[in-house]
Amino acid sequence: MYVIQVADASHACTTSQSYIHLSYIETLEEEEEEEEEEEEEEEEEEEEEEEEEEEEEEEEEEEAFASH
Repeated sequence: MYVIQVADASHACTTSQSYIHLSYIETLEEEEEEEEEEEEEEEEEEEEEEEEEEEEEEEEEEEAFASH
């Protein structure tokens, strides 16, 4: 749902201006969603990297413990 606030009748948009305005808002919303998705993907990649590093450290500790 879209809400267009109008201060008074002299500032009211024409129908075509409203469509342009709404399509611009939709474009901004799409860009925000894309950015959020990219950020989520980056966070997931970072978490995976951290998990891999932790696994490597555990393996190294196990190897060091086994060699003693």
